[in-house]
Amino acid sequence: MSQVSFITFGCKVNQYDTQSLREIFCRAGYSIVPVEKDPEICVINTCAVTQVAEQQARQAIHKISRKNPKPYIIVTGCYAQINPERIGQIDEVDLVLGLPEENKIIELLEEKNLSRVRVTPIHQIVDFTESPVCGHFQHTRAFLKIQDGCDAFCSYCIVPYTRGKSRRRALNQIIDEAKRLTEAGFQEIVLTGVHLEGEHLLQVIPHLEEIKKLHRLRLSSLEVNEFSPELIELIKKSHKICHHLHIPLQSGSENVLQKMNRPYTPERYRRLVNQLIAEIPDLAVGTDIMVGFPGETEDDFSSTYKLIEEVPFAYLHIFNYSLRKGTLAASFKETVPSETKARRSKTLRILTIEKKKSYLSRFLGKEIEVIIESKRDKQNGCLTGISGNYLKIFIVGRARSIGEGADEFKDKLARISIEKISDGQLFGSFTDF
Repeated sequence: MSQVSFITFGCKVNQYDTQSLREIFCRAGYSIVPVEKDPEICVINTCAVTQVAEQQARQAIHKISRKNPKPYIIVTGCYAQINPERIGQIDEVDLVLGLPEENKIIELLEEKNLSRVRVTPIHQIVDFTESPVCGHFQHTRAFLKIQDGCDAFCSYCIVPYTRGKSRRRALNQIIDEAKRLTEAGFQEIVLTGVHLEGEHLLQVIPHLEEIKKLHRLRLSSLEVNEFSPELIELIKKSHKICHHLHIPLQSGSENVLQKMNRPYTPERYRRLVNQLIAEIPDLAVGTDIMVGFPGETEDDFSSTYKLIEEVPFAYLHIFNYSLRKGTLAASFKETVPSETKARRSKTLRILTIEKKKSYLSRFLGKEIEVIIESKRDKQNGCLTGISGNYLKIFIVGRARSIGEGADEFKDKLARISIEKISDGQLFGSFTDF
């Protein structure tokens, strides 16, 4: 039996796609093994959202090719889709597959006289490509892809060129997969996509809420303009939708947002988040912030800093602008020096620590329901659990005395009493397990 390993970079959509590939190989009789176990085949699922992501993919290719014996290396994902020639020039790579080719990976792998690069232009794909899954390897939560592609064309973003036009998944396929995942034991499903659409969610969520074994439904990143009054009301009244929303901001400067082709103002963003938190008091709101966008001035950065100060974010993801060839922003002549980007990032990271500390302090002395994760923390040996509002909680007390594993608790619901905050983390103990 041939053995295959997977290396995945990037977002939840990529993680979903890797799971789909994993199941395709399993159905074909392949054995899935860790990279350390000298597989005969290694599939590297790449990301192209930044230059760093592409560099990480190339480093992984070179590292895995040094194994003895060298595995057959297949490279797929967004980097393979947008720049197949660059990857095809790497001697160690045996096969480059575009995103439309992923479902045919076994057929192409076994094809004689195979062309080394098989990539269909993404603009030719107009329908959602079905790649159903039944589980998620080493995950407590299951990802369920309901959408692919993006029509937004933010001026800095390569994703519309790698993922193609926005495509919705059929409702019956979504429901069927959700049922399979809950039957497999997953109590939480994360709805994922490149650009989730509010109108689509209004159609999908009521059907998923009817699945009795589904305890939690989490929404991945959702843009400002997708929040209609109807969607806000649905989130507020739902007993299954997690009180956790990731709403990308990118910049608090109206000038920068316009250059980014982001269709909202800082004030609109502020009003939305304040409304959501007023109506859902324990809601965790996270966001993405980009620093160093071409032409970002000190005043622009100050506007971003001030908005973050004023909005009660639970966490922030901070990124330096990365030039993506082929995007509109790549043609902008104004640039921000690397040292300025580094300084601004550092300033925001310090603020991020304060925002997180402020949010966590609201839960001291309270009880929180979590789903226990499958592994203990490597540093302190504690079991960990994830709450509906995306808090990671370290569980102390009697749980630490139960051997080295976590199988007795894995994927189970438990209520945890929060006792302290240490190094930016919550610690608590079981109350009803």
